[in-house]
Amino acid sequence: MIRQNSEYAYGRMRSRYEALMWKLSFQNFYIQKPEGIQVNDLYQMASMGFLEAIYTYRESKGCGLAHFVKICAETRVKTHLRMCRTGGYSLIDTSFSLDLTISEDQSLTLEGLIAVECPKSNPAYQAYLEEARVELNRILSCTKLQEQQIYELWLDGFSYQEIAVLENTSAKHVDNTIQKIKRMVNSSRFS
Repeated sequence: MIRQNSEYAYGRMRSRYEALMWKLSFQNFYIQKPEGIQVNDLYQMASMGFLEAIYTYRESKGCGLAHFVKICAETRVKTHLRMCRTGGYSLIDTSFSLDLTISEDQSLTLEGLIAVECPKSNPAYQAYLEEARVELNRILSCTKLQEQQIYELWLDGFSYQEIAVLENTSAKHVDNTIQKIKRMVNSSRFS
């Protein structure tokens, strides 16, 4: 009847084998003393073994249902314990929240200790970048207004031909202006 999705039959079978699943869970938990999992995790594995047994049981094999349920549930529990022992799911087991406080006064979190390779969060890199911006602005202030506009358009991704049309000049003049500013930047102290 369980294979015909009868909730009543499933509930009766489940209540009949509930004690067995808890027994297997507690027994294996206290014998092996696994780290990172609890008895409820083993009970869940035993329940999965129970479901597997119910849906794959064949009377024609000559094995009793109670024995088959016990074997399937115990196999699931022991497989899970073996995975725990060998670190088969170590990524799940070793995760920590970045909000975890690691100081007595709760002021320092784990996020504050993690080395970040991203330059946006590196203060030394940001200071160097700010100095470079100041130097670039100093260099641009020494150029004509049209040359500054050409450079800004070039930074925005416009092609030489588009800049020439917008600034009413030739593409050659645009190229010369960009090269001039590049030379000035390369000859500065940040080159």
